[in-house]
Amino acid sequence: MKKADQWSGIFLLIISASIVWGSLSSPYGSINKPGPGFFPFWIGVLLGGMSLGLLIKSTISVKGGNFLREIFGGKIRWGKVIFVLACLLFYALSLDYLGYLFVTFLLMLILLRFVDPQPWRIVLLWALVGSIVSYLIFGRRGHEKGEGVRRGQVCSCRRGQVCS
Repeated sequence: MKKADQWSGIFLLIISASIVWGSLSSPYGSINKPGPGFFPFWIGVLLGGMSLGLLIKSTISVKGGNFLREIFGGKIRWGKVIFVLACLLFYALSLDYLGYLFVTFLLMLILLRFVDPQPWRIVLLWALVGSIVSYLIFGRRGHEKGEGVRRGQVCSCRRGQVCS
């Protein structure tokens, strides 16, 4: 596992450097009004930090093991994988119709309850907190209150423009 983690760390470090480098060609903006290069830059920095941590940990670690046995040792639950993909597809397709907060709450509720079942109290709490916090972090980006729907059609106008 040590060698595989080292290669993964190197590969992800290269990917993160390319993400950061690519984001520098887009306007950065500010923390209050992020531009198109803001999130890719910080995602690349975060990925780079984590991959650097993986690389350092796997280089310093003395523990070895059988890489393939550790990866494929457990049974893959294909039903849950397909269920999660279907939920994400529903999320993407219904975001403009139902609104960001409601669809995010519903997605988190379904995933927390049915993929890895948790008690309802925990599910409701984390779905509510997660959807509100993500809404506050990512801001109102034109998906609140189902405002993508105008007269029964999906509006493809940019924010601030009037749909006809």
